[in-house]
Amino acid sequence: MMKSTKFFLRALVCGVLVTAGVFAFVSHSLWSAYRSFVDVYSASVRIHTLAGEIVHLDEVLTMSARMATATGDATRWEQRYRLFEPQLDSAIKAAVSAIPASEARKAAEQTDEANARLVAMENEGFELVRAGRQKEAAAILFSEDYETQKRRYSAGMETLLTAMNGYAGAQSSAFRRRALLTGGSSFVAMILLLAGWVSVVTVASRQMVERERTERALQAAHHNLENQVTQRTAELNRKKAALEEEIVGRQSVEGTLRETHVALQNAMPGISRLDTDGRYEQVNNVYAAMLGYVQEELVGAHWERTVYPDDHACGRDAYQKMIRQGTAEFEARAVRKDGTTFHKQVLMVKIAGPGGNLIGHHCFMRDITERKRAEAETELTQEKLLELSHRAVFLRNGTIGAQTRNPSLWLTEGVIDDLFFSRS
Repeated sequence: MMKSTKFFLRALVCGVLVTAGVFAFVSHSLWSAYRSFVDVYSASVRIHTLAGEIVHLDEVLTMSARMATATGDATRWEQRYRLFEPQLDSAIKAAVSAIPASEARKAAEQTDEANARLVAMENEGFELVRAGRQKEAAAILFSEDYETQKRRYSAGMETLLTAMNGYAGAQSSAFRRRALLTGGSSFVAMILLLAGWVSVVTVASRQMVERERTERALQAAHHNLENQVTQRTAELNRKKAALEEEIVGRQSVEGTLRETHVALQNAMPGISRLDTDGRYEQVNNVYAAMLGYVQEELVGAHWERTVYPDDHACGRDAYQKMIRQGTAEFEARAVRKDGTTFHKQVLMVKIAGPGGNLIGHHCFMRDITERKRAEAETELTQEKLLELSHRAVFLRNGTIGAQTRNPSLWLTEGVIDDLFFSRS
């Protein structure tokens, strides 16, 4: 990982340096091409300007000299001549210095020589005009020698202009070649630069993928470490809970012993265990048989299925009492699987967890149908006796009277005969 990172950093640094070099090269090439273009354009403009200026100034000087001869006004036209003569001389010298070609220099020297000869003849003409010898001045300025020098001057100018144009064309061609070379070099440099950055991006993508893979591995390791910590914490909590259970074990055992003692005292054969939702978790064979079920059928069933609906409220009240006091008893009508009913006596015993919280209860049940039947018969007998006692008539002191006596006393005292009429 470290080696790949170092390689990526080196590749990135190289890419930046190469990019800077390419941009420097392209910038320099473009600037050089621009300067060359400016130089060529300036030289071309300068050459054409000088050529036009030379032709114009030559005509100005010739016209000034001939006008002085024609008008006899040497002062006015000589002043005009003297004004433009240095300009023509400077223009010719500038044209000669602007063209490095030997042919151009030769033509320029020829033009300069012809110009010097023409200037000498024109100055002579001005002197003759000032002396009042206009005809002699005209003879010089319109002579064959003057025309010959003019032709030499024109030929030199044509040669100079041709050389100047050729030089400008050569400079333009050189500029185009240089521009093409610069453009081609820049294009190749940009292609190489693009290829370099593609390589850098590829390496960077690989680095990112590798980094993501490493991060995922680190996350997985972190997750595994968290799981191990969680498992170790859970294990420690289990051990702590086991210790707590061991601490409260005696209380649990004592509670179980108390529950067993209560069950034995009541001698209720039907035994079951219910959860906090009132569903059977365990039942013994006697409990299930009393209700007409097998054990498996009652496990998971709610207690309300085995109690007559009108007695549900009684069972709930007893349950709340058990939660508060630990035990509770009630009597209700039980419903067998086949729908028949019988009277039962129920004892509920609270089951507490390690922290004293309710986790369920035991239910002990016995059939008290016979007892209920006996109680009902006894109650019926007592009612009949009470009714008969109200009808008992006793005759006392020659009169017939009625006397009510306690039926229970009659039974205990054996005075059943008092139920009959008697006369005192």
